Amino acid sequence: MRKILLLSLLFILPFCAYAQFGLISNAVSKSKQKKIAKQKTLLIQRYLQLDTIIGDTLSILRVPQDELNKVLDSKVATRIFRLQKDLDTENKKYHENKDVALNNISDDLFLLGIIDNGWDISYYQRERDAYDKYQKVRESEKKKKLVLEKARRDSLKKARMALGELQRKERLLRQDSINKIAAQKADSLALVENPYLYLSRAMEDVAPHRQFTVFYGIDLDFAMPRLSMFLQGDLMKLTPVDFKAVQSGVMEKYEPRISTEKEYLNVRYYIKKEGKHNNITRCEIVGTADLAVRLYIHFWPQKLKLGGYKRGEIAHYEYLGDRVSLYGISPNIYKIIITSGNVKIDYYKNFHIK
Repeated sequence: MRKILLLSLLFILPFCAYAQFGLISNAVSKSKQKKIAKQKTLLIQRYLQLDTIIGDTLSILRVPQDELNKVLDSKVATRIFRLQKDLDTENKKYHENKDVALNNISDDLFLLGIIDNGWDISYYQRERDAYDKYQKVRESEKKKKLVLEKARRDSLKKARMALGELQRKERLLRQDSINKIAAQKADSLALVENPYLYLSRAMEDVAPHRQFTVFYGIDLDFAMPRLSMFLQGDLMKLTPVDFKAVQSGVMEKYEPRISTEKEYLNVRYYIKKEGKHNNITRCEIVGTADLAVRLYIHFWPQKLKLGGYKRGEIAHYEYLGDRVSLYGISPNIYKIIITSGNVKIDYYKNFHIK
């Protein structure tokens, strides 16, 4: 019986010792893992830095390779360090407003994501996503810029062709009048061909843009084309989009060739039939503030006077038979009204218009 008991003890004791050793080894391994995990946390806290990517504040993580080697497998540490260098390259491109390339970064993140790398790669993923968003915005802006540039070139080309044709016709008419005057040695024949010859010459020297005109008391067919040419010229860059007859006159609508806002000018002429002439009795130009004020400042060459005797009048001009007043309808809508001025002029008599 004693022999059996002794043999049993000899058999059991080695297993007890082995089990005890295993428990001790496991405890040591867990302690080491906790220590490494703590080191990783401290490394992340130590090397985190803030950066702003397209308006968002991000935590940027850059850990030196020797520090990574202390807590990670050398292959994983090398791959993470290479990933950080690639991210640094794209970060520099972002701050220099250049295109970024994310293929290598995406590949490294994919490989690190499918292996047990033992490192928090979420900081790199968020940074990569921020650069991806930046690149998409950049590509969208490039496409938009190309579309706008093409539209601008097309519109400018058409406008220049139209303006060139108008100027060509006007030059031909002027040259034709000059040739007739020279051939006949008399202005009478020229006046038969162009009854507004004297008035047209007088208006050309009033303003640098050479499309200047008076409005009140002159025929619609003289004033309207000259204002229209100015609105379509290089200074205003507008395009006529509508023309219609309204009560007691006509109305035109102009819009910018290229605009990101709803800008416009509506020009309404009030006319009265007097003999064979459709004389303008009033002209109203209503539109968005920028266009209306730009027209008011540049079309009339005289020095404006602030205020006026009319209610709501911001400024006014007086030239020949016109009074040109500027009114504010709302913060973004202004109106120009052209009526009879203090001077009464009979253009038909003074400029020999038949």
